[in-house]
Amino acid sequence: MRPGTTGMRPFLPSVRLFLLVAGPPLLAACGDEGVKTRGAPPDSLPAVAAAAAEAPAPEVTVTGRVVDAESREGVPGGYVIVLSPGVSFADWERSPAEQVEGLMAGAAVTDSLGRYEVADLPRGRDFTVVVAAPRHEPAVFEDGLTVQDDDPPYTRLADVELDPR
Repeated sequence: MRPGTTGMRPFLPSVRLFLLVAGPPLLAACGDEGVKTRGAPPDSLPAVAAAAAEAPAPEVTVTGRVVDAESREGVPGGYVIVLSPGVSFADWERSPAEQVEGLMAGAAVTDSLGRYEVADLPRGRDFTVVVAAPRHEPAVFEDGLTVQDDDPPYTRLADVELDPR
């Protein structure tokens, strides 16, 4: 695991995967003439910051990688499924086929490097995450992902390691 990241642990309901924290959104850009506020006069920057603070926080997009636990290589063609808040793996697994998608908050297929991105996760909620890939043991993280109210809109998670079969 790389420094500054956290890992998910399977089947431990009390364990949370806390998202990495990034800074606030960039409100100004620097150039040769100093700080510019993208069209707003310099004295209006506090007003822009106040308006941004009052605006509802956007939903969160989480990104990460699924890797082989032995080789540490990315696993292509894997599935990362984030279940809707309050839905357990057992509930999802037992649900009729026509209801399966409705019980998911989001899902992604890993690319050739094992990377994934799941968008539009609401803040202040806990999610169960299911990770599966060909020729690997699946992993289930019951309430293993917590999206905090103050998490940045784009958040990188620690690599998920899957054991080969």
